Amino acid sequence: MNTPRTTQQPSQWQIATIVTIGFAIIWNYLTNLFPPTGVTIAKLSSTVFANVKIIPANYAFAIWGVIYVGLIAFSFYQLDYRRADNAPLQQTRPWIVLASLLQCTWIVLFSYQQMLLSSLVMMGIVWALIKCYRNLHSPQNLRQLYPTWVPRVFSIYLGWISVATIVNIASTFDSFGWQGSPLSPSLWTLFMMAISVGLAILLLHIYRDRAFSSVIIWAIGGIIIANLNDPAIALGGLFAIAMLTIVMLPQSRG
Repeated sequence: MNTPRTTQQPSQWQIATIVTIGFAIIWNYLTNLFPPTGVTIAKLSSTVFANVKIIPANYAFAIWGVIYVGLIAFSFYQLDYRRADNAPLQQTRPWIVLASLLQCTWIVLFSYQQMLLSSLVMMGIVWALIKCYRNLHSPQNLRQLYPTWVPRVFSIYLGWISVATIVNIASTFDSFGWQGSPLSPSLWTLFMMAISVGLAILLLHIYRDRAFSSVIIWAIGGIIIANLNDPAIALGGLFAIAMLTIVMLPQSRG
């Protein structure tokens, strides 16, 4: 027989949320210090997958610091026992737990260059984060159930993971020896940037989500820097940034 929780203690899902987020962050840090195969993910990206033009310059990955700070803040925010029964947070906790565990799994798979499996796991992370995103971006929830920074954490996280998924899939094709024929790698890169911009515009239209769009601009900037010797990517990327910025301006005034 279930009895109501009367003590002022966090629920099991609240504890699971903070534990798995913390574990994912520590796991990422440790695997960078002590990579399972002796080669870091950053090194793999710049050597084994050097021909994948959609990979942003190394500095762009500093956004993980912003994501992790946001996730840590969220994990402590949701831990308050008074928020145990907050419906959107209740619906979000299982999905962020899943996303955190899948993130740890992805690190291992990518490190061992299990590219197809790593792409499937990455798509699982995207799916889990979409669930989090939709739970927390509901207009009625935004007005009354939590501060506006909470959904923005997941806007930034989903924005970067969306780009990372495209990169992972492109790297998977590269590992099989296919680089986009009959289209050139540059044209494929432009096409994938266009998909990212289209998704950002869609979320601007539905949720007025400038945080997601800002991440896409950041990622495209990193792609431009990584491909300064490719005029098509550099000019196409600048055009994409300009277009997305113009679309964002009315949202800022609204």
